[in-house]
Amino acid sequence: MALQNLSTAQITAIQAVWDKKLLEQASESLVYSTFGQTKTIPTGKTVTKATARRYKKMLPVTVPIGEYSGTARNPNKIVNETIEYEVHKFGDHVQYTEELDLLDWDNINASYTSRLAEQASLSEDGVIRREIENGTSVIYADGATDRAAVATGGKKLTLKDFRMAKLRLLNQGASKFTKVIATGSGYGSKAIKASFIGIAHDSMIDTLNQIPGWKDAIDYADRGSIMEYEEGSLDVFRFIGCQTAGIEDQGGVNVHKVVVFGKDAYASVSLRGKGGIEQIHKDIRSGGAADNPLNEFGSFGWKAWFGATILNQSWLIRMESTAELEDTSPKAQYDNS
Repeated sequence: MALQNLSTAQITAIQAVWDKKLLEQASESLVYSTFGQTKTIPTGKTVTKATARRYKKMLPVTVPIGEYSGTARNPNKIVNETIEYEVHKFGDHVQYTEELDLLDWDNINASYTSRLAEQASLSEDGVIRREIENGTSVIYADGATDRAAVATGGKKLTLKDFRMAKLRLLNQGASKFTKVIATGSGYGSKAIKASFIGIAHDSMIDTLNQIPGWKDAIDYADRGSIMEYEEGSLDVFRFIGCQTAGIEDQGGVNVHKVVVFGKDAYASVSLRGKGGIEQIHKDIRSGGAADNPLNEFGSFGWKAWFGATILNQSWLIRMESTAELEDTSPKAQYDNS
């Protein structure tokens, strides 16, 4: 079916289907935006700032209120701060030719939408990752004092390191997750066992699973809901494997940044939800005489707003470590041009 043979109404109807498909496919691949406070900026809105709220915990009540005396009791109050952070517009586009439009438009649309959705999700996760991996709370593996010492000593994270991370989070009042955003384009959530969350590069998982007490997700999947990309658990942490987690070259040695955190440790603008991402399609008839005089090409693109901030530095810890194994072969499936 060639797009140039369709009416404007038919193109609009088809485009609505692919807009939804782009959103769904992009949302399925998100990792970092799954665990922070999120909000969506609708398509067409121009903004430079987003806001999130940081709430302080209320002290427990330890004294009975007693019988009502006829005098109104003084109310308590919820203390919160509004945190403002920057958001920016991101996007990209690709072109397709007249010949492709004539021969195989449906398959081209599906393939291009999938690639663009993947790019959009990697872009958003990258923005969030760079923000939260620069937090001020850090634990260097196995007693190391800085990143250089981790690299030169080939230091790897230990059970003691994670127990220290747990104590820090608990002593600072960080809350465990009991629900996370479900995979897909909506705002639904699913329950999980109360846990702190950790995100680690896929190449770090084989290092983590050698720590005593590690449990593979497949071994406890029947005892509760596991999350998308969940690899396993250690103590009170449940770990998500991610191909884009941070790695720093330190004198020729890869130092991995594993982040562990509690609920509401950070906030981000997400492409999840209606209007969170805009798919832009220009068919081959849309160009003017100056830029497409013979109707020879069209384009597909996406546009969205991203931004992130740490809400509470003490509820998020960066843990730096070397990995047991590293794959140094060229990444054949990536565009390295």
